[in-house]
Amino acid sequence: MEFYTSISSFADIIKQSSDLQQLVVAAKNLALLNKVVLEFFGSEYRQNLKVAKLDNGLLILATTDQSWNHKVRFKSYELLSHLRKNSKWVAIRDVKCVVNLELMNNISYHASEFSQAKSAELQARYKDFPKPTPPSPSAAKTIDQISSYIQNTQLAESLHNFSRLFIN
Repeated sequence: MEFYTSISSFADIIKQSSDLQQLVVAAKNLALLNKVVLEFFGSEYRQNLKVAKLDNGLLILATTDQSWNHKVRFKSYELLSHLRKNSKWVAIRDVKCVVNLELMNNISYHASEFSQAKSAELQARYKDFPKPTPPSPSAAKTIDQISSYIQNTQLAESLHNFSRLFIN
């Protein structure tokens, strides 16, 4: 038995299943909402923000790190007002921001002329700045000991691994 895949056969499968139709509609709505949100925030946010989920009126936005999370959260009420002007998004009652590290891994960074110029400017400004020195073995042991008291396991493990690089 041969299995042929084509755009028309996928379309036929989707038409036959209401669950798949709902999934396609939800994906299209999420893509549209992502476009609207990114247009609201502007190009500065484009590489660091995505719509993660829309669930029972709660819009969840994913950012690449805590600083972007703070910037987005600061403008979230303004975004909510903007979205509610459109009848399609009037049911959104709240906006939540989360940091999603996977988002950062999936983003391809293309430096703009501005960021390249800024980078060159910073490199020129700090060219004589002293290079960081590694911690002494005793400082590394202290970092290792402190890491065992940290509740965030990812941070504790990172500090432990870092300290092990410098302990003889």
